[in-house]
Amino acid sequence: MKNIFLILNLLLFSLILQSHLTACGLYEPLAQYLNVSESEVPELLSNQKILIEGNRNLIPLLNSTIFGGSYIDIKANKLNINIVDMSQQGIITNNPAMKPYLKLLSFVQVKNSFDQLNFTFNQLNILEKNTMQSTTQ
Repeated sequence: MKNIFLILNLLLFSLILQSHLTACGLYEPLAQYLNVSESEVPELLSNQKILIEGNRNLIPLLNSTIFGGSYIDIKANKLNINIVDMSQQGIITNNPAMKPYLKLLSFVQVKNSFDQLNFTFNQLNILEKNTMQSTTQ
């Protein structure tokens, strides 16, 4: 009797699971997250692969005193590069490794380079440690 009850529960569970799986499309969660239609998701995923490849080629070129890092914008199909001095764009645009990705590049003017941000973060970390030590004494 116990085995029959278990089999019926498994059957019911599988029927419920199938109905939920068919109700949700393959790309629906990602489409909702990106706020796009499901039909756009495959193209966005294809573009994302190209952007990731471009970012891999870009990272070794980023001098941490001039640049503040990079990030990928899948919806805009852009590889955004944070740069302190806009006149230094040639470091990236003139590099042969970046030629296939030139149309995808977007430079964003920022105030702080990666080194400056890292220094500020380390100073805040030291300040926090000193504050914690003084409150425990």
